[in-house]
Amino acid sequence: MAPRNTNSAYFVDEQDGKVSPEGGGFLNKFKWHNVQGPNALEHPIGCDLSIPARNYLDPFCVIDEGRPELRVKLRQPQVFIPVKNRNQRGPICLYIGSKTWKNMLDARADGKAPPQLKISLLFGIGNDVDNLGLRYFFEQVNDRILINIPGIEQEPKWGIGITGLKNLERNIISDQINTVINFAFENTVFKAVRYKIATLAAYSTGYRGLNQTVNEGLIPLDDIETVVYYDCVYRSDNPKPAKDDDDPPESLTKIEKMHKNCVDESNETSKDSAYNTRRALTRIDHTSTKKVNFVAYMSTPKGSPLYPSIYPSNSPSKDYTVDFPTKIDLRTSENQNALFAIAITRCLRYAQLDGQINSTQVPSEFKALESDLPGRGTVASSDLTYKPKNGFTPQRTLHGYWTSHKDKIQLALKEGKGSPMGKAFQLISGRELIYRGGYPSPGNEMGILHFALIPEFGWEYLL
Repeated sequence: MAPRNTNSAYFVDEQDGKVSPEGGGFLNKFKWHNVQGPNALEHPIGCDLSIPARNYLDPFCVIDEGRPELRVKLRQPQVFIPVKNRNQRGPICLYIGSKTWKNMLDARADGKAPPQLKISLLFGIGNDVDNLGLRYFFEQVNDRILINIPGIEQEPKWGIGITGLKNLERNIISDQINTVINFAFENTVFKAVRYKIATLAAYSTGYRGLNQTVNEGLIPLDDIETVVYYDCVYRSDNPKPAKDDDDPPESLTKIEKMHKNCVDESNETSKDSAYNTRRALTRIDHTSTKKVNFVAYMSTPKGSPLYPSIYPSNSPSKDYTVDFPTKIDLRTSENQNALFAIAITRCLRYAQLDGQINSTQVPSEFKALESDLPGRGTVASSDLTYKPKNGFTPQRTLHGYWTSHKDKIQLALKEGKGSPMGKAFQLISGRELIYRGGYPSPGNEMGILHFALIPEFGWEYLL
């Protein structure tokens, strides 16, 4: 069977009974290939689309083909973007769930003004709506639009941004968020859709795009309610601070100020860091009219590095590279083992269902975990999130899952040659069950924990 493609479902809660004609298993039931006819947009089935867009964080981007000399005026230009990658367009993906769509249609039928919708911006790595199973989450709410902005994983890495306003003085001539929303509704009776940007989220390399979209003033920040980083808690050393920026930022916390040498994604010392993550958080906090909830999920050492601790080795204190008010740090052996078990078992179980692998290929230790595999949205990451929210009612915490399945999990996660874990990763990587290209590959087991945060816990703060 061919590997999964952009029409395929990656999770059982998104799979249709129809098989993709191009191969790659079951179709995703929330994508538009299931709807035909000129009135498709009038049916409460949701909206799914992808539009190529300019990167307004690229100082070499030609923003107006009629005036090729015109460039956006950036405070912190990413001058390190390679020549071959300059002035490129990337896909902005949008998803509106069926309940949100129906909410709009019902208001029209009742003669009421359409409700104001909340926008969740997720800066990720690309194809996140597919690979992370995000449509299922946004199907549970009736007032949300998801917009996904891709990121860059190659070296040197840079940020991809999105605009949510116009500023002609700085040559920001396009409101890309407004454009993509209007495109979604262009064949409907909804001519003026009211919305506000409520949630900003970053996953993996997407933190650069989020930080600099904020620091460059590309979007309005007045209505931001939640800011969440998924295992990408980095200082963000580049690009350099603007000339009028305080350097280092006055808003650095006590922990952030007391360290001179540390580990970040691309720089071993904080001596010359721009501290762009802290700058972005401060701008949001000072501009939003809401009480903003700043959240960081941490699941791997490299995804969210710690400063070398100044505390005794037996101290519970940790020196976080960016000191978020709300920290969901899952880097205990019990939580990591539980997340490994859930994510791998879920992946292998669905791969059997859609024909990517045979049941005989799955290690028996992971087969033993299938009978009580919790559905997505039924496990809370921590006690902090162990409560009903956004249409989801968790039945246990991640640590609670470990406690009740400890013996089976330990058997499944045994290491060594020919181990269940090793065989599982060979299947996941070889059949490209999570990402095209085979990520995470054998030897990069932590990649599962990095990947699994949003598919398992996206319902907690992304909605």
